[in-house]
Amino acid sequence: MTKESEAEQEELSKRYKKASTTMWEHYLELLEADAQQQPEFIQQFYPSDSVPRYALQSLLPRLNQLGEQGWEIVQIQPVMLGKNGDVLINGAMSEKWTRTYLCVFKRYTAPTPA
Repeated sequence: MTKESEAEQEELSKRYKKASTTMWEHYLELLEADAQQQPEFIQQFYPSDSVPRYALQSLLPRLNQLGEQGWEIVQIQPVMLGKNGDVLINGAMSEKWTRTYLCVFKRYTAPTPA
């Protein structure tokens, strides 16, 4: 094996070890779209039109706030909430309107020493 191949193998080994020890923490939050909560912010997306009451862009300030804290959104799903905190995800056979979104976030966390 050449010195270059050994160096490449060592580098790959380091990358694998780092990838296999990457730790993530996760966070779930239900967000509700409501343009009336952020009227000035939302207006920039609708400069000459009236703003829809439940404009999806109203989620952006909270998403950006979480991003500043290191959270990366990995999933956003429109959902309906039941009386018991249960979540209904719209199926193919039903059409329902919602302004509630289940958001899943992750961020890197340093592994705890053994």
